[in-house]
Order: sequence, then C-alpha cells, then structure tokens
Amino acid sequence: MRRIIILVVSLVSAFAFIAGPGFAASSHPDKHQDAGEESQALTEAIEWFSSQRLAPNEAVNPNAYAAAAAAAADLPTVSGTWTERTSTPGTDGNDFSDSPAYVDPTSNFSNSGAGDRWVAGRMTSLAAAPGGTLFAGAADGGVWKSTDGGQQWTPTTDDQATLSIGALLVSAPQVAGVVFTGSTEVARIINRTLAAKDGPIATLIAETGGINAMIADATALPEQVCDDVIASAFRSAGQRCSALRLLCVQGDVADRVLEMVVGAARELKLGDPRDPATHVGPVIDRDAKDKLERWIAEMEARGAVRFRLDKVPRRGTYVAPTIVDLDRARDLNEEIFGPVLHVVRFSGSDLDQVLDDLAGNGTALTLGIHSRIDAAVTRIAARMPHGNVYVNRNMIGAVVGSQPFGGSGLSGTGPKAGGPDYLRRLALEQVVSVNTAAAGGDPTLLSEEDG
Repeated sequence: MRRIIILVVSLVSAFAFIAGPGFAASSHPDKHQDAGEESQALTEAIEWFSSQRLAPNEAVNPNAYAAAAAAAADLPTVSGTWTERTSTPGTDGNDFSDSPAYVDPTSNFSNSGAGDRWVAGRMTSLAAAPGGTLFAGAADGGVWKSTDGGQQWTPTTDDQATLSIGALLVSAPQVAGVVFTGSTEVARIINRTLAAKDGPIATLIAETGGINAMIADATALPEQVCDDVIASAFRSAGQRCSALRLLCVQGDVADRVLEMVVGAARELKLGDPRDPATHVGPVIDRDAKDKLERWIAEMEARGAVRFRLDKVPRRGTYVAPTIVDLDRARDLNEEIFGPVLHVVRFSGSDLDQVLDDLAGNGTALTLGIHSRIDAAVTRIAARMPHGNVYVNRNMIGAVVGSQPFGGSGLSGTGPKAGGPDYLRRLALEQVVSVNTAAAGGDPTLLSEEDG
C-alpha cells in the first residue's frame, strides 16, 4: 500500500501543509508552489494579491482570486456563482480599495448555487490533488473544492465552520503519517485524530513551541546580551517556535542590561517585511493580534509593562514590541506567541529555584545561556531538558544538518528536524532471519567462497 506522509505547518491551527505523493500545495500568498495547469489561475492570483499588500484580516472570495488571475495573465474572465460586495473607495481607510478583487472585510460571501453556505475570510491554503481537483482553505475555517480550475467553488462538507484542509487530510484513511510544526494544542488534536482512525497506526512527528528562556548571569557581556535578546524576542515578530519568551537576568547586572534592551527596542521599526528597513513585521492574523493585545492589556492593568513601542502602523495586524516584568519565572505558564518579552530578576543564590521553575512548565524546546564561566554553562545545560541550548548567542536560526532542531515534553515528540533520525522515523524496517541449516547440506560448505 502506498504510504502518504503529510507535512503540516501552522502557528495556531493546522492550515498550511505539504501533502505527500500526488499532492501539491501552497499556504501563504508569498510562498506558493505550482499546483498544475488546472490551478494556474489561482497561482497567478496569489502572486497578484501578494503585490497588493492585503491586510491579513481581509475577507476575500476564492472566486475573486481566479478573476484577478485572469486579468493579470490576460486570460478569459472567470465567472462563478459567488456574490461579491465591493466597498466604496476611501471609506474604510484602506489604500487598495480600488483593486479589482477588493472586498469589504465585514462582508461574507454566499454560494447561491449551494444554499445558505458561507466562506469564512480570506484563502490561506491551496492544494491540488490528482486529477486537477483544487482545495482551498479559509482563514476562519472551511474547505472549499473546485473541479474546474477555480471557476466554481463548493463546500466539501456541511461542517465547514470547523473543518480545515489540514483536518481533512489528517483524517483521510490513506495518510500513514504526519509531520507537524505548530502549537501543542493542535498537535494533540492531530494525535487524537490519527489514533481514532481504523487501520494501521499512523506516524506523528510534532514540533511544538515552548516557554523559551534565556539565563544571563553577572558575568555576561551586557552588549551581547542586548543584541541577542532583541533578535531572539522580536525578529519575525516573535513568531518563531524558538523565540525568546522569558529573560532571567541576575540582579547584579539587571538594571544595566534592561536599560540597554529597552533602548534598543525603542529603535525598532514596524512595517512591511519586504522593506529592508523593517525590523518587525505583522503577526499572522487578526486572531493572533487580538490574543496578544488582550495579554498586554492584562499586564498593563497589573502595572507590569516596562516598555511598549508606540510607533505602530495604523493598518494591518501589527503588535507593538512589549517588555513585561514578572516576579518569578513560574509566573509565565503559557507561550505568548508574538513580540512580547517577559523579564525576571534573580539573585545568584536563587539560580536553582529559577531552573526548577523553568523545568516545571513542561516545555523543553530552546534555552539560552549567557555566561563567561564554563562551569556555570555546563551545570545549567546538564540540569535542563531542553532540546537546543544556545550559549552566548541568540536563540533562533538553527542550521539544518549541523544543528538539528526539536524539543521534548510539551515541545514535541522528536526526532529532531534536520537530524539523522528524522527520515528514519518515516521509514519501515524489515528484518529477515534465515535458518540456513534447514535448507539442507553442510553449512560450512555453503559458507565457503567459490573456488
């Protein structure tokens, strides 16, 4: 039986994936793969929409993608059964409201040919299956199918409000394994879905996030700590599974280090990540932004926010880099997936308690250590279970092949991505044991070399 392994990549939910043999897929508008001639119009449309710099929360009709592609590629106009409501230019503050496929973000689209069904938000993933069937995933849930190159779209199930392309694939009986990068919550959902299927037990490799900490003792170089903290906490808008969430700095040097970190954070520029001058881009979608803003508001209500950048673009899903003070390392018991850095001070005599607090949160992905004492580095690394430990450097950007990446506990199943055992986990082993004596004859003669 042909084995199909799928790769699921997600920040919050399983919406972006690469399928196994016979599938092609594209997840983000600026990172697509050719899905065959049947999906050429949609592929062109993804490029067009990327050039328009649509905000992540804009609602877009899948049929509008095909219509825009037709215009961009000088193809015949694509017609469908979707209803599009266009906003009045300039009334909503968006500077792209006159684009041919712009839609009011407060509007939904109904398929008049399929009853009362709704597409939820913009397209976030696209897959082409054998035979030219296209599947499109919507930002707020739902999987939509087209068998005519993107001209007509119909819901795949009545439960499109909760179904995603990732969920559709994971539950398929042909899928023999899943490789997933994303949240612990979604990894558990995938694990339960695979376990509930009839047939052979499917393979799951999950790499999830963590409450990643950096420990800086009194011997650390403040300038180096500052550079590495800014890169680890705020690059990619803090949306890396390896990103720094919690800085534990020894009290002897805390004031100086934090003054430098706040000063450097104040100079960060938020904006379009395609602009070389940009330091911090937007977070993935409106839900992520709203969740981060709620957390920051809660910290502000407690008087815990040390710093928050005030130069934030008016449009888009940008979240201001923020620094939050905590009393103890154990006070952070969930991953805050975005440009939010939490800070804890500790005394040298309390290091063991800090390590206990960090180990107690159950995650074990990345750990940073800044110290010029080799014995201290060795002690901390040996004590902690984290899969990747970074010493006197930033905590992001593991190099495949030389720095296999992955954690344990709530941070993943292993084996490490980019390591020697990754592919083996997806392979089948077979052992053949032969009793040569049962074949008859003298085993000694059978084993002698010819001649």
